[in-house]
Amino acid sequence: MKLNERVWAGQLISWIQEEIREGKTVFQDATNDAGIKLDSGKTKFPDVLLFTDKISGIIFNGWELKFPDTTVDNNEMLLNALEKAERLQSDSFVTWNGSEAVIWKIENDVYTIENLSKLKEYPKEKGISSRDDLADPIKYKRNESALRTRLKEILHDLEQLYLNGQLKQAINISGSFIEAVKQASEIILPQFQNEIEKLKGANTPFRKEFNQWKIYESSTLKILASSSRKAETIIEEEVLAKFSFYNLIGKIIFYLTLSENLSGSLKKMDLKTSKNVKETLDNYFDEASRIDYQAVFQPYFTDKINFSSNVNEALFALFKAITAFDFKVLPTDVIGTILENLVPKDEKQKFGQYFTSETLANLVSFPAIETSNDFLFDPTSGTGTFLNSFYQILNYHGNTNHSQLLNQIWGNDISHFPAILSVINLYKQKVNQTDNFPRVIRDDYFNLETGKQIVFPDSKDYTKQIQQSIPLFDAVASNFPFIQQEDIPNEILTSFFREKFEAKQKAFLKDNAFKIIERSDYFTYCIYNSIHFLKPNGHLSAITSNAWLGKEYGFQFKKFLLDNFHTKYVVRSNAEHWFSDSKVSTIFSVFQHSINDEPTKFVTINFKLEEYFEQENIATQLKQIEEFYGDIDLCSDSRNKNWKVDSTFDNLYHRIDGLVSVSIVSKDNLAKSILSEDNWDTFFISSQLFEKFDSQLTVLYPDIIDAFRGERTGWNEMFVIPSDEVADSGIENKFLVPYVKSPTELKNLEFDGNYENYLFVCNLPLDKLKGKYNGAYNWIQKFKNAKNKNGTKTIQEACEGHKPFWYSLRPKQASIVTAINPFERFFFSYAEDPFTIDQRLVAITVNEGNDIELITALLNSVVTFLNIEMRGTSRNLGALDLNAIYFKALRVLNPNRLTAKAKQEIKEAFQPLKGREIATIFAELKKKDRTIFDKVVLRSFGIDEKILPSLYQILSLAVSDRVTMKEK
Repeated sequence: MKLNERVWAGQLISWIQEEIREGKTVFQDATNDAGIKLDSGKTKFPDVLLFTDKISGIIFNGWELKFPDTTVDNNEMLLNALEKAERLQSDSFVTWNGSEAVIWKIENDVYTIENLSKLKEYPKEKGISSRDDLADPIKYKRNESALRTRLKEILHDLEQLYLNGQLKQAINISGSFIEAVKQASEIILPQFQNEIEKLKGANTPFRKEFNQWKIYESSTLKILASSSRKAETIIEEEVLAKFSFYNLIGKIIFYLTLSENLSGSLKKMDLKTSKNVKETLDNYFDEASRIDYQAVFQPYFTDKINFSSNVNEALFALFKAITAFDFKVLPTDVIGTILENLVPKDEKQKFGQYFTSETLANLVSFPAIETSNDFLFDPTSGTGTFLNSFYQILNYHGNTNHSQLLNQIWGNDISHFPAILSVINLYKQKVNQTDNFPRVIRDDYFNLETGKQIVFPDSKDYTKQIQQSIPLFDAVASNFPFIQQEDIPNEILTSFFREKFEAKQKAFLKDNAFKIIERSDYFTYCIYNSIHFLKPNGHLSAITSNAWLGKEYGFQFKKFLLDNFHTKYVVRSNAEHWFSDSKVSTIFSVFQHSINDEPTKFVTINFKLEEYFEQENIATQLKQIEEFYGDIDLCSDSRNKNWKVDSTFDNLYHRIDGLVSVSIVSKDNLAKSILSEDNWDTFFISSQLFEKFDSQLTVLYPDIIDAFRGERTGWNEMFVIPSDEVADSGIENKFLVPYVKSPTELKNLEFDGNYENYLFVCNLPLDKLKGKYNGAYNWIQKFKNAKNKNGTKTIQEACEGHKPFWYSLRPKQASIVTAINPFERFFFSYAEDPFTIDQRLVAITVNEGNDIELITALLNSVVTFLNIEMRGTSRNLGALDLNAIYFKALRVLNPNRLTAKAKQEIKEAFQPLKGREIATIFAELKKKDRTIFDKVVLRSFGIDEKILPSLYQILSLAVSDRVTMKEK
């Protein structure tokens, strides 16, 4: 049997691949069948196509191979090579007839024979002079060593020519594709938006589904509108147009790969004309949906969008650009990159809410996955990052069977577009495999239950279907959606869990009534639901906000956790924000569905994930992650020399290099913290943090103080009058109350009564004002018909809840005031005469019979400041997130434990602090009068003042970490 050029090319490819695997060349991939569609419409195949980047599909050049009976400068071969090189945008190619070879340079990007020059000529091989020397298997075998040596020479010379800049890279397949999508979007998006607007007006079912879509995607729309970096005006129709466009392109790409890999089962997609594009595509998609991929091809209400002639033309041109390379023979990594980068990263981040990095997903998922046989579930899978992480970790544990992996990995998302991306993230792992059916569902997580039947293709015969029950899972891992409090259907979800849990979950029972705290974050409901999908001893790993560590609803949530789970790890970063655009601070936790007495490890990471963990090689990264957790698990083992115990707290351990700290907290301490309503955030430092003085603390509310938030006027322009505008307003003095609007107005601990604003307070009817108090009357009339900011209501309508009249306020007054969102300044300012404050401040009134100055002094002690910092909840931008309820529960040094002498000494030591300007906490802790004051306070309560430097250090470091996080 004679050999031909194709067989020889295949052998060369295998040798090149071997050189690549052994790291002997800069080139990353080679194929011998990458079909290129030329301007003539024909598809021609370079004998060898060399890649400098196999992920992005960046081609270097193509080779033309012949047997020795064709010369290396054969005119027809050169013209053929030039045509392909022009399509590839390459400035070189290789011709090789087995005996001789030439590296050709194309000068000045002019693709003609006249513009060719020879960069390198290789002499004739003595033993290869005729066709038979390569076609005859025996002679070929004899010449194989010489051919392989010559191949290595050519690769080496091409590498040198590339590295020294004499030859450049050619076309970037994925980059060209992505650019084509971008160009098409500029035409199609406004056309789709226009069609959506027309359908809303003309089609009642479409309008109804559009309104449902807005509810389902409300969190995404709000994120788009309220980015922490800049506010944006969001047009819902424009957002839906983007969803629809990316959906459509994803379906086209998906179909193209499916039709190649499921040869014979799906027709090859071919758009012959720009007419009737929608009808043609719908027919193809209907055919694909009969096999599977319901999450991709399932009908959606946006299918009603009509295609204008401009859309048809743009899609036709995009289709030609997409199919310029044969999908069947492109390297699989290139197709994976195209699918993964279908949506620009900035758009993907918005549509996926907060895009989870692959490294973070791996770090979160790894401790939840114990064996290669685990069944895994992400119930809010978004763009599929966690599904991809599951795949890689199971691979790492030894499971490399693609079909089996897809059977073990399940995803779900309520939103159409993220569900498509989830499917793509799993499908792209092995795009050329026929049994490639990801278990991705498109539904509301709270509609799913184990045992529910889902239809999938049979992996043994994809032309047949099987029904598969949603199983119990070994692990659930997710970045649950962040949804604004007002958008959470609390009553519906409470009713849902009342039926699910009945009387089994004590965390929700109070006086035999089932109740979930209304201010609960959405992720808590997701975690409550996840318990129904977990096997005994299964793991739940979740990224959440840090609010549950200290917020009121968190105590109910923590009770649920202790009743049902062992909390293995709670992890935070002091080095970076994992989600830079989010307004909340995030942590992740790993829970095991079992009850035991094992302690919990509160882990603080002091490094950036992508700087610490390997980014290029996933297997290396997962090995590092495994070692990371193994090291943490043995942090308290005296034989582990990587760690040292903290000098102050014996349950706190630091890695020697300072990159990680671990605080080990017993289950007993966790349980006690729920009764004492402690913030678990303090446990990152130690469960013993307040041990030295805890017995001296008490809650001042309600016996000694009351606390409430300042005044919410409803319309500051009307109700808050700057001091320098009072005269111009004409308002009579009896209707003006001194008012503190901002914490910045409070310069000293003792308020000097220098008010920058006044509050308009009027409870008289208009007929009593007119004629007698014309200033107040005219002021009210001025705002009566003015519109609010968004123009939806008049001020009168917006303030209709005020009593007795819409223009009335009933402000409370207080003697002690503090900021509701402290940043670097901690203070409790006071005045003997009460005053009124804005909602950005918290007011504290002191009950009759108690000493206002003494209470203020104790509130300004380092013990109180440490309590606030460690038991408060930090926001992403650095401020603490407090409220009046928090101050009611605040534990303060108990004034009733003091002798009369001690009270007097504290007040005397407080005098120097009262009159000077309040400093930042960093400057404050260095002041001599502050140190003297805090020492007097500690001594008065019998607390060893030697601990003061430690308290100062803990407080300053904690505040520094919080306020500098926004810069990380």
